Amino acid sequence: MINELTESERMTKLETQLENLVAVVTRMDAKMDAWQANFVSKELLDEKLRARDERITRLENEKTSHKNSLPLWAAAIIAAISLIISIWPHVK
Repeated sequence: MINELTESERMTKLETQLENLVAVVTRMDAKMDAWQANFVSKELLDEKLRARDERITRLENEKTSHKNSLPLWAAAIIAAISLIISIWPHVK
């Protein structure tokens, strides 16, 4: 004869399975919350990357502007030195 469960035994088995399923879903929910807490949202990441790119662009622009003005400063210093040398013998 086949081992058939009574109605109460079947209900007990289903209740146990349901309780186990609820426990698994609860643990998964806690893990998902912890996982979400460790990652940055897409909007915040986009904002940080945009600010970084703007800062890099600004620094590159400043660097090129200093590179472009360096020859002018060198020429001005050479001109000032030559002016001082040319006037120096006449000062006495």
